Amino acid sequence: MDQEPEEEREVEAEIDMGEGPDGERPRERDRDRDRDRRGSRDRSVYFRPVEVEVKDNLEKAMRALKNRMSKEGVLQELKRRRFYEKPSVRRKRKEREALKRLRRAARRAQSR
Repeated sequence: MDQEPEEEREVEAEIDMGEGPDGERPRERDRDRDRDRRGSRDRSVYFRPVEVEVKDNLEKAMRALKNRMSKEGVLQELKRRRFYEKPSVRRKRKEREALKRLRRAARRAQSR
């Protein structure tokens, strides 16, 4: 009566081990398997939804939503993902954005 079915014990033992026979953790194996199946790396990115609480004034809430979306770059991301971006173009864009961030940080540091 107290014995668990053999299948359940095997599953628990596998979970307790934490690593598979190849030394990788289960999540890493799953990610690699998905990567192999699609032929590219995992592109799933999880975003938190942009939310604004509407208290009494809809226009005010819409303005707050628009500001928050622009700060988080939602529309820029949407426009950027509309068309395929070659890896070389992506690399150059990332470099430009990094330089822009560095310059902005330097300006802020000087003004203080």
